[in-house]
Amino acid sequence: MQQQLKANKVRAIAITSRTRKEILPDVPTVAEAGLPRIRGGILGRHNAPAGTPKEVITQLEDWFGSAARTPEFKAALAAQTYAPVGVCGSEFVSFIRKGLDEYGRIVREANIKAE
Repeated sequence: MQQQLKANKVRAIAITSRTRKEILPDVPTVAEAGLPRIRGGILGRHNAPAGTPKEVITQLEDWFGSAARTPEFKAALAAQTYAPVGVCGSEFVSFIRKGLDEYGRIVREANIKAE
């Protein structure tokens, strides 16, 4: 995407993150563009089977967290205008539940029905 922006093949009108990206300082967030309730982003995750021992989960969190903090990983994501957040364990579960609650509220308020 970054190459397409630089080549003027596409134009960024807003980003869905909560804050502006360092790599795209002139591109407003959707909230700044007047749509404060829209949020988005790319969610990459790793899951373990139910019942996985806590010590294994902790080790996986440490491994993935360490990898996400390396300059190489951050640079690779930044080149694609992504930024790692690094949410793990119960914090990640809370993040997912909050999103499901919010989208559920939106569906109920808009009276959206499956067809």
